[in-house]
Amino acid sequence: MPIIKPTSDLRNKSNTISDIVHDTNEPVFITRNGKSEMVVMSMAQYSQLQQKIKLTDMISATQADYIKGD
Repeated sequence: MPIIKPTSDLRNKSNTISDIVHDTNEPVFITRNGKSEMVVMSMAQYSQLQQKIKLTDMISATQADYIKGD
């Protein structure tokens, strides 16, 4: 289940949000006026996400080369 917090918690309870992202290894979704505003995640989570994106891009490029016969 996603963790959702208002922007006031980001402003007033940033240490708590930091603890949440590190303890749960899940992002925290920040809302403003009840609407999605941003996502907060640990650097470890962010790095892992970037690695997955890079790997997916490499696989896609390899598949495209294979289809073209390269």
